[in-house]
Amino acid sequence: MDKNEIVKRFYLFFIILKKFTLYLEIQNLHIQNLRNHLNTEITINSNLNVFYGKNGSGKTTILEAISLCSLAKSFTSTNDASLINANYDHYKIECVAKNILNLEYRVKLSYQRGSRKKITTNFGENLSPKDIIGEMPLVILSPDLSEISKGMPEKRREFIDKILSQISKSYYEDLINFKKALKNRNSILIRNKNEGIFNRDVFDSWNDIFVNYATKLVHKRLLFFKEFPQLFRNYYKFISANNEYVDLKYELDSYAKGMDIENLEFDDIKEHFNKISAEKLNIEKMRGITLFGPQKDDFQILINEYPARDRASQGQHKSIIIALKFAEFDYMSVRKNEIPIVILDDIFSELDETRSNLVLQELMRRNAQTFITSTNRYPFELSNDYLPMISFFKVENGKALKK
Repeated sequence: MDKNEIVKRFYLFFIILKKFTLYLEIQNLHIQNLRNHLNTEITINSNLNVFYGKNGSGKTTILEAISLCSLAKSFTSTNDASLINANYDHYKIECVAKNILNLEYRVKLSYQRGSRKKITTNFGENLSPKDIIGEMPLVILSPDLSEISKGMPEKRREFIDKILSQISKSYYEDLINFKKALKNRNSILIRNKNEGIFNRDVFDSWNDIFVNYATKLVHKRLLFFKEFPQLFRNYYKFISANNEYVDLKYELDSYAKGMDIENLEFDDIKEHFNKISAEKLNIEKMRGITLFGPQKDDFQILINEYPARDRASQGQHKSIIIALKFAEFDYMSVRKNEIPIVILDDIFSELDETRSNLVLQELMRRNAQTFITSTNRYPFELSNDYLPMISFFKVENGKALKK
């Protein structure tokens, strides 16, 4: 089946999906001792929720609470200890959501300084992040995400991993196991470099585990890149309204640039990694670090066949991120058979009026429950089309009051 046929079927499925999708919507959010929110309880609108107020008032913290309940961590990459209000030693969050069948999903998350994070849902207590990731799918758009198109490869790998982890628990488990194997493999190599001690049997054992999970991750990422780039191209064309050509190209670090990697099978990838492992072992022992694997891969964002990182204007970078996020939304909707929740943190200050209106229109068309932060409510009052669907919350000194 060629690319065009895959994408055609993907879109057909999305059209059918929209009629039968389960909509999971947050109804209530209770936040305690998270940054400046000491005791905030919010009843949520099923459409647009706009949190407005001055910088530092606590708007983003509300979105962080949603991120914690969905992904078990803040989207700002802040560690748990730093999220606790300075006058307390713990935080607590409780989120209640329901789907179109009125089935409830409840998640409670708490963290005490120096302890392990506690997660409880309808399905059990003392859960781990892997038990809740993907249960309440989330698409996040914030100014920091410009690093996907401008920044280092790590940010682009993280973008892929977050999508696939929410879609597939097996991918997330493979990712965790891969990181563990990489850490242990590196420990053996570092010990050899520093102390001259190298246990070949132990190394071979961890190397086999590393290669196995590395192969799984790469194979799943390549399958993702058979469908996702076309979604991105379509959205970029729609957003930019011009003839610029954009594309996404996955790059395997251990394969020469220009090689055809699109149709690699699982066994091909595994055989290649085993070969590279043998070839690089001596230099890895000298340097004390693993020199191949998916932790070194990247994907290129191209605009008119040149890397966007080097050639794109500020406006083009903004269009790229919006297109990536709408492609993420559609991809997740189809794969999860569920409309993701969307959080937009202070992005409208970064966008012109045309892009702002386009983002809102597309979210409304998809019936996405959306959470927005802004320094004021004025931009959202300009259109009578949106106004009946918006709940406004004024945020001030860690309190959110519905207006």
